[in-house]
Amino acid sequence: MYSDLLLFMKGAVIGFSVAAPLGPIGFLCLQRTLTNGTAHGFATGLGVAMADGVYGVTAALGLMALMDTLVGIGPALRLLGGLFILWIGWRILRNESMGSSEQNEKAGLVKAFASAFGLTLSNPMTILSFLAIFTSFNLVGESNTSALLVVAGVFFGSLGWWITLTILTTVFRGLVQDKLTWVNRVAGVVVICFGLAAVVGF
Repeated sequence: MYSDLLLFMKGAVIGFSVAAPLGPIGFLCLQRTLTNGTAHGFATGLGVAMADGVYGVTAALGLMALMDTLVGIGPALRLLGGLFILWIGWRILRNESMGSSEQNEKAGLVKAFASAFGLTLSNPMTILSFLAIFTSFNLVGESNTSALLVVAGVFFGSLGWWITLTILTTVFRGLVQDKLTWVNRVAGVVVICFGLAAVVGF
């Protein structure tokens, strides 16, 4: 039991560590929380955590063929991800938000989840980060049961970071409520810069 808990905790540390650096998705989560509300921030974070879980499974099970394939098509994925980031940044600048109806709200949450999931998967460097950390923890090639415990930890660790970020952003949301136009402009420019960097790096 203790060893299982330790594996889960190791996975949680890995998931939190990989998620914590504030990149384009971090700014996207901040902007969506400030502009559209806490639920959109949670949906964005859940999408990232799910993608981290997918990459965590690959790294934990030591699926070298799949990792080699992902790294091999890395430039194409980075280009696709960069263009996607540019499009999202443009939408933020234009302040294109969903309507307030329940149907539109549900559609907006699904889009928030799907876009974050897709953006995270489009960055093959994420799996290399997981592989490096898994190796340092001596977790590569664990048994299926152990791997599942680690991956569960990765998912909840990543999700824990995004929940924390969303809650903190919500707490301070009132301070910028009357400045959301500028928030969108700044966030849009930052996200576009990340997208340009990805495209140029291609």
